[in-house]
Amino acid sequence: MLSAFPVVAVLERLFPDVRATELGRFRFFFALSGLLLVGQTVGSTAAESLLLTRLGVQALPMTMTVASLVTMVGAGLYSRWVGRLRHEQTFLVLLALSALFLGGALVFVRADVNAVYVALFCFNWLSFTLFISHFYTMAGDYFDTLAMKRLLPLFVVGATSGEIIGGFSASLVSRFWSAQGLLWAWIGCQVLMGGFLWRYRRLLTQWNPPLERRTSRPGSQVDVRPSTWAFFKRSPLARALAFMAAALMVTNTFVVYFHSDIFVAAFPGEGELAEFLGIFVAVTNIVELFLGAKVTPWLLRRLGVANANLIQPIGSVLTIMLLAYHYSLWPAMLAWMNRKMLQDSLASPTRALVYSAVPARFRGGVRATVDGVIGAGTQAIAAVSLAFFQHRVPASTLVGFGASSACLYLLSAWRVQRLYLQTLVDDLSGHGLGFKASSMTTPSTPLLSPSPLCDKDMSLRKSLKDLKSRNEEVVLTAIATVRGSCDPLASLALADRLQDPRPRVRRVAVSSLSQRGEAALSFVEIYFRSERVWVVEAAFDAAAESGTAKGRFLLGQELRFVVRQAWRHLAMAEAISRQTESRFLTYGLALTDHSERCRRLALKALSLLEGEHLLNPVISSLRFSNASSRANAMEVLSNLGDREAAGLLVLLTETSSSTEERLKIAVRLMPDLAELSRDATESLDSGTHSSAPFVRRAALACRDQCTDEMLNRLAVLKSNELFANLSFEELQEVDRVTITHRFPDGERVVARGTSAEHLYLLVEGKVRPERALFGVTPLLDGGAYREDVVAIGPVMLWSLDRERLDKLIRRFPEIGLSLFRRLARQLKKQEAVFRPSPVPLTAVETPSEFLD
Repeated sequence: MLSAFPVVAVLERLFPDVRATELGRFRFFFALSGLLLVGQTVGSTAAESLLLTRLGVQALPMTMTVASLVTMVGAGLYSRWVGRLRHEQTFLVLLALSALFLGGALVFVRADVNAVYVALFCFNWLSFTLFISHFYTMAGDYFDTLAMKRLLPLFVVGATSGEIIGGFSASLVSRFWSAQGLLWAWIGCQVLMGGFLWRYRRLLTQWNPPLERRTSRPGSQVDVRPSTWAFFKRSPLARALAFMAAALMVTNTFVVYFHSDIFVAAFPGEGELAEFLGIFVAVTNIVELFLGAKVTPWLLRRLGVANANLIQPIGSVLTIMLLAYHYSLWPAMLAWMNRKMLQDSLASPTRALVYSAVPARFRGGVRATVDGVIGAGTQAIAAVSLAFFQHRVPASTLVGFGASSACLYLLSAWRVQRLYLQTLVDDLSGHGLGFKASSMTTPSTPLLSPSPLCDKDMSLRKSLKDLKSRNEEVVLTAIATVRGSCDPLASLALADRLQDPRPRVRRVAVSSLSQRGEAALSFVEIYFRSERVWVVEAAFDAAAESGTAKGRFLLGQELRFVVRQAWRHLAMAEAISRQTESRFLTYGLALTDHSERCRRLALKALSLLEGEHLLNPVISSLRFSNASSRANAMEVLSNLGDREAAGLLVLLTETSSSTEERLKIAVRLMPDLAELSRDATESLDSGTHSSAPFVRRAALACRDQCTDEMLNRLAVLKSNELFANLSFEELQEVDRVTITHRFPDGERVVARGTSAEHLYLLVEGKVRPERALFGVTPLLDGGAYREDVVAIGPVMLWSLDRERLDKLIRRFPEIGLSLFRRLARQLKKQEAVFRPSPVPLTAVETPSEFLD
């Protein structure tokens, strides 16, 4: 529908980050943001031109004071009303009230009543605050938190497009009509936007069906509760945001006065000033369009939200210092561009994203307090102060005041930058479940004291042999002896113990290697490419605990490598996923498995580089939390380590979009992915040369059209929900302890009432009652099988006895989580069956699926 808007149809090609499932909603809100800013730009030009030409610049400070107070009162009334209707209905009501007010103001403008110019200026400020706030509140109902982080800068591009159209429209109207004609154009914009919303009201209902009233949703209404003030007392970030908003408003008040004073002096005529403002706004917004579409998303990816938030404050300091040096038109234009263009394209969306660090239950109240109460109140005080000093001190002194406030603004932004990431992590920790990234990172065994040796000590040779002993205590004693030797063979032998299957031995070997400094890293680095994950993780630990610059460099290099490997194998799996032949299935599973292995190693490397206190809450939130907390976890990830690698890791971890869509974005940084993701032959050729053993075996079997029995067994295990979260490497351990059973047609697999000793997994054939896994509940509670299970035709099953299952659950907690989810689903179904009803309980039959 919205393709009728040619500007939107053209601009959507600039935004490949928009997911296919979001495209319809994105088009609507992009067009709505543009229409909104067309009206606001026309209105701003009309209100400022009429005020400055009819009452003069001397009326500006007091008018700004009144405008701030009116905005505070209007925002308070809005906060009490919003949420009673659906947000699009509230928008329509606001537009209708706006058109009525402007129609009445037009009468008083014709009568040349001076008070109406002040009223129009105040209304412009109020309507801008309410419309923009309500737009983002409404958009939040149609996109989740993670999507808003991607789309918010793009909505700003839509708004900038509207400003460009509004600026040229205002210039044309003021050229061929009086400034009063801008009021008619302003009214027309309100009517046009109301018609646009009315036309798409049914589509909006489809996108966001009516639910219970969202009055408690963060951001759905402006409401300052006592709990918000309590949060301010204990949250350094909230206080820093409040101080930044206050400093911003004071700085902007001075900047508005400076460039208004210079503009009026340079263009004294009413039409002349309106024409200049219209053209200037339009031209600068063309630049703003480019900044919002390309520069802001790039800065957010490369610098992160908190660092990007420093750019506009730095610009404020520099432009005001330039005004102090030369109080003229060009510095005033630069100051206006920093206050308006850079703020709209970069600072505003970045500050909106900073609020994601505030816990969701406080976010709406904190934003209302900071922007509505503190911001507008500070602006009113600054305007009153400016009115008092403007005729009592020279312009150079006022510029000095403005420079001081800009410096405070920069300092507060720097404070926000330091608190932003830590607050996000603290919030994730509150949601976390104490998940540890790896048991290898925390010593569980006291470290052994070294025994100094010289190179010629005869006991060294014996100790090197003892390192390979099957007796764990003998190995630990040998490590304690070898670790003191300065012989390079000692480093080689200790690094070899990183492959030891016993965690305690690996832990002590890691500690011993870390004490040998950079000299041991060349031996450790070899194991970064080990086929076993736990060996690679031990090597990562050794590099990190060495405490050397080379160790950090190697970890950073490996982080970039494994992230790229994860994307390469995911792209290869995407090409294979379009193949319908069954021989490609196992190969695709192997590719996906290796991609997930690389992602796990990337998180491990990142936790060692940045600290477990940051990564543990992130990993916990990614695994267990809701969409909002996952979005915050993604934001923390994007701010850690190498920016390019972190961005690719976040994209790899995101689950809200299809693999195909995410690959299109990843291709920009890794162009070689394009061919891998399209061509199955290229994917297969690359797989046969892969360093990943499972990928290589699967690719060779697929190419030669033969069967790899071991991989097929792993694929069967992977297809069962109980083992779906295990890697192929981990599934090998499960496969080693499973027992194969075969039953002919009609034979009982298990008999009702017999003691449950095994959990059975159906591999081939069918059983009655039909199921793929049975014996879970009786095996866990030590009971008996509750029904007969009979083979229908030849049947093959794998089984695990209670002892082996217990060991596997302790070894791989994911199996226990899968069991708990399965039992929870069964319990939920039982509750539905046995829920009190008019039917007598004796008449209810228990389905056999509940008697597993």
